[in-house]
Amino acid sequence: DMDWLPVSTSRRRQFITIGQLIDRKGINLVIDRFAQFCRLPEAEGYTLLIAGRGPSEEALKLQAKQLGLEGRILFLGFLSHRQLGHHLSESVATLVATHQDLNMVSITESVACGTPVITSTVPNTSLWISRHHLGIVDDNWGAEHMLAVATDDSYMRCCLDERPHLSCEAAAQ
Repeated sequence: DMDWLPVSTSRRRQFITIGQLIDRKGINLVIDRFAQFCRLPEAEGYTLLIAGRGPSEEALKLQAKQLGLEGRILFLGFLSHRQLGHHLSESVATLVATHQDLNMVSITESVACGTPVITSTVPNTSLWISRHHLGIVDDNWGAEHMLAVATDDSYMRCCLDERPHLSCEAAAQ
């Protein structure tokens, strides 16, 4: 059932990262890389949404503050599936920096919303992302990769083309 995963071709100037706020998710790396992105003149007005909660939340908020980005990094806490789908469909990309998570449902959900993924090679879906131009896979992704996805609609179009293949009906065929 993909009803809760909306699609929008109108994107806000925002990135999103999703997951428990624990060390292995690498949210601290996402924040550092967003800070690098914010130094680019093209990054004016971009925000980073962090969806999730966990024991690292206060440390991550402090990191954002120390980088001077507390107004550009928004901690959303736990979200319902509908709320998450809404934020995913409006973001230019989902950012993933996990150290060990192989199976991440949020990657498939992102693609289903037409939102490209920027990730390392750790998740099992990284080859799928790379082969189908659903985002960028690079163990050292950074500001230049974020800018590339934010300014190139072909990644979003490829995600939208992939969406019909992600339904239960498609899997059953």
